[in-house]
Amino acid sequence: MAMFGCSSEDDGELPFAPEDCQDSKPPTGHLNIEITLNAQNPRIPVNVYEGPIEDGRLVRSDSVGVSHFSYELPVDRSYAVTARYLVGQDTVLAIGSDDITTNQTQYYDAYCWEVTDAKVDVRLKL
Repeated sequence: MAMFGCSSEDDGELPFAPEDCQDSKPPTGHLNIEITLNAQNPRIPVNVYEGPIEDGRLVRSDSVGVSHFSYELPVDRSYAVTARYLVGQDTVLAIGSDDITTNQTQYYDAYCWEVTDAKVDVRLKL
């Protein structure tokens, strides 16, 4: 007696590509940044560097008045972020970094590219 059934993912067959499959490598992704805003710091000076701060290249410099924002930047690179706060009479520099990366996945009917966006938290922590 023969048995018939649907194929499952654990039988070694690849799944079909999702509808939103990107067949070419995306050139950009997002660097998502979180900062702290308060009465003493209604706008925060923010610098974004490609690479480490010490030898990185400054790619953005803004004064930001929202607590969550993002920049669209080239993929497969590391980014460092600084945010400068006033705390009483002192200046505090918050520093963070992350990478915007790409990944190619093989499906049954296509190769698809995905971007992993960077997330940097430079909120004031006291």
